[in-house]
Formats: sequence, C-alpha cells, structure tokens
Amino acid sequence: MNPRPPYRSSKDYLLPFLIIISIGIIAALLIRLLSIMGEDEDSNSLALSGKAELSAVAGGIEVYLPAAQAWKITTESANLNPGEMVRSDASGRAVLTFEDGSVVQLSNSSELQIVDLRNSISKKEVSLKLTKGVVLVNAGTLNADLEIATAFLKLKNPDGKFLISTDEKGDVATAVAGGFTATVLDSQNSNNSELKNFVVEAGQTLEISERRVNLLRIGGEIDLVKTTPAEILNSKNYLALMSGATETVETTNLEATPNPDEITTDAERDTLPAPLVVTGNGNITAVVEPVKVSGKVSPKIAKVEVVAGDGEAFALSKFVAESGEWSYNASRTFENLKVGVNNFTVIGYDAEGNKTPPANFQINFNPEGVTETPTEIPETTTPVVTETDGIPQVGGETFGLPEVIEPLDGATFTTAPVRFEGKVPAGTKEVLVNEYKLSSFTAGETSWIYNADPKYENLKVGENEFEIVAVSETGDKSSLTIKITYSPEEEE
Repeated sequence: MNPRPPYRSSKDYLLPFLIIISIGIIAALLIRLLSIMGEDEDSNSLALSGKAELSAVAGGIEVYLPAAQAWKITTESANLNPGEMVRSDASGRAVLTFEDGSVVQLSNSSELQIVDLRNSISKKEVSLKLTKGVVLVNAGTLNADLEIATAFLKLKNPDGKFLISTDEKGDVATAVAGGFTATVLDSQNSNNSELKNFVVEAGQTLEISERRVNLLRIGGEIDLVKTTPAEILNSKNYLALMSGATETVETTNLEATPNPDEITTDAERDTLPAPLVVTGNGNITAVVEPVKVSGKVSPKIAKVEVVAGDGEAFALSKFVAESGEWSYNASRTFENLKVGVNNFTVIGYDAEGNKTPPANFQINFNPEGVTETPTEIPETTTPVVTETDGIPQVGGETFGLPEVIEPLDGATFTTAPVRFEGKVPAGTKEVLVNEYKLSSFTAGETSWIYNADPKYENLKVGENEFEIVAVSETGDKSSLTIKITYSPEEEE
C-alpha cells in the first residue's frame, strides 16, 4: 500500500508565489532606476522627443519638412519637430514656444533649425541653430537646458533675455537681461571645435567674425564689448525685431524696457525711445568742415528735426521715413557751426505727430589757423552747390574726417584692452592708428576697430594720444586725434 502524500493547502503555494512576484517587481524597479541614471550617457533612454509650437505667424513664413525634403508655406499655428526648420521672408515674423518654457521670437529674413528636443523625466533640452538673421530669446526656467548655435558661436545656459544675429560677416550676441555662457567655435577644426568660453552678463555684447577667429588662432583676443541697456534697446537689430509686431509682443510679453530717463509721457512709453547719436557718442571734436553727424531712431519715426543752439528746428529733408537712420551736416557756411563748442538737439516724430524725448550732441570745432570769418570765394568763381540732408554744401564733395564712436576723448580706463571703434568716409582705402595700418580693415569698408593694450605695446599708464588717419583711394588723407588715460587699479 502506497503511503499517502502529505496534504498541502492553498496557503502553502501563496508564499512562493508572492516571493517570485516581489523579486520581479524589485528587478523592474532596478532596471528603471538604472535607465534613468543613464540618461545623461544615452539621451535616447526613456526620453521623449519634444515639440515646438509655432505661433504669431505674420508675413511670409515657411517650414522645412525633412521627410518631404521641401519647404511648406504656413499661415497659422503649428507644432514643429526635431530636424525641421522655419524661415521668414522680408516681411515675416513668428514665435516659437518650447516645452521648457523658452520663447524664441524670429525676425524677418531669418532661418532657424530645430536640431534636437528632449522631454525626459530628469530634464528638458532645446538645441537650436540660427543659420541666418536675428532672433530674440527668452530662456525658460522649467528644468531647462537651452543651446543655440551659429557658425561661430554657441550659447548655453542662458538666464533671461538675449539677442543673437548672424550673417556673412559674423555673429553678435547681446545679453539684454540676465546672461549666458558663449563658446567661440572653430568650424574648420573638428578635433578641437571649441576655442574659447565667455560669460556674458546683462548689458554686454560679444562680437565674433571669421577674421577674428583667425586672429584668435594666433593669440589674439575676442573683444567683449560693454554697452548699456539703452544702447541695446535702441540698437538696429532690437528695434527691427520689436517694430511692427504688436501681436507678437503681446503674445510673448517680450516688450522692450525703456530707459527711465527717456520716458516723458505715458503715450511715449515703450513706443518712441530717444534718438541715438552714433558719431562720437554725441561728443565730437572736429578741425575741418562740414562735420557730419549720424545716428539711429526707432523705425516708427517719420520725421527728424535738429536744433542748433537756440535756433529754429531744421527738418532733415533727406531723412527716409521709418529707415531708422539719420545724418546731419554742420558748417560755418550753413550758419549752424561756429568755432568752439556747439550744442545740438535731435527730436523724432512718428506719423501721428508724437515726438520722442530729445537727444543732445555737441561739436567742439577748433580749426587750426582760421578765424570766425569764412574764406571769401573769388568773384570769378561760381561755387558748386549740392544738397546733403537739406543743407547746401559749398565746393562739392570732400574727403571727410574719420569718426571715433568709442572711446570718448579724454576718457579714463582702469582695465585693458581698450577697444576703439569708428567710422571712415566712403572710398577709404586704409586706416592707420598712430602710423599702424589696421590689417583687419578692408578697402571700401566704412567701419574700423582697434585694440590698445600694454601687452601690444600701444597703451601705457597715464595719458595716451591716438591719431586716426583715413587714406582715400586717391591718396588724400584726413585725421582725428583723441586722448585717453590708462590708470589700472593696483592689486592688493
């Protein structure tokens, strides 16, 4: 007789079953934990592809679809995916909003590529490439990791608002509010593509071009140009981006913050900033005439007037409405310039007649070996009279003076390098500073830059004098001299 097997109740099977289930749950949790910890090493692990919302579409906007390898015109809001691009024509504007909270405002004639978007459990990432044009970016704060690159720059970890533009000449990145880390790129060296890093703070601008990258390779320095918020908010790029985009501004809350000193009435607030005087930053020294002064205004301005001293307002007849740029000539022949200090006021008006706060500039005119009386023209000579900005110019065209936008004459600096920036007349073949020919200047250009630094042996402690000479294509020369003082702070 076979022995009877022992009796087993259902409880005897429950415990092993629960143990097996528990082991499975623990194993699954461990796998999940390891995958999350490995996201930084493999960004595809448990990471969902994010999207960008295209909105506030105005003018001509097109989206590039990689699958179709074609551009598609869009007139309404849409969701964009990684790999897709958006571009605007001369009248186009749009806004891109990302899942990390970042907002990118695309200006006209611009093109932006969405390189990659990540929307994982641990963090959100946005990677963009600006191939041409201008964008204004408000960085998100929701566990964000934002990066935007151009041909020469890569901006990372921005905090606040910044403006970046790129074209065939180079890149300009401005921290309007907050700041960012900028890396200078070398597209020709795949083994070492990152050349130098900068921390750019609010009110600072980083400029880079192919010519300066070449200088950097041989030991030169990239210039970190300090500006003021007013100059940023009155800059051509910023004004062009913000003008004519009421819907965009209201949608993204990216309105410019005006300088309090430039606000006069509620009607003018946020709409008509004071004109900007570019030439000499409004402090001009001249020895020959006519003296040409140029500047910028909001694109909303339809008329610009200049008042010389206590005289009557003179409307610039050559000013093009909504162009954003103005110029003015002063001369004793025009009876708006005298030997010594001359004060001027500039005011702009929009199409409705609203006026801007006034901007002032000063010309210190000290010609050598001349008197207050203009040179008499022989009776047998009939002067040639042309018109420039509504003011007659006797004697036809002349090769004008070079201009120094910065630094101001007589300024004192405690740090180096000291950056010089200026303008030269059209037709300039070369520019010399203290007999040094600027290798970065190309014949035909109208802008020049120069750096003074003790290590370049062109800046010493105390007063320094710099003579800027412009040489025309025919060999004519004109010059301007300014003085600055270098007084470095003593190290403790």
